[in-house]
Amino acid sequence: MDYKLRNWELTDAADLARNANNVRIAENLRNTFPNPYTPRRGMRSSISAIAAGRTRAR
Repeated sequence: MDYKLRNWELTDAADLARNANNVRIAENLRNTFPNPYTPRRGMRSSISAIAAGRTRAR
């Protein structure tokens, strides 16, 4: 399987929310990682990452 790292896009918000909305993920990340992880939160995270120029690899 090949992967390509790219910058965040607004269209990533739905996939981010779908994958992050998992209590097992939240349990293994920082105390500030929310659960439930809503689509609105995914959109805000995507906008924030785009504004900061962050990529998924960071």
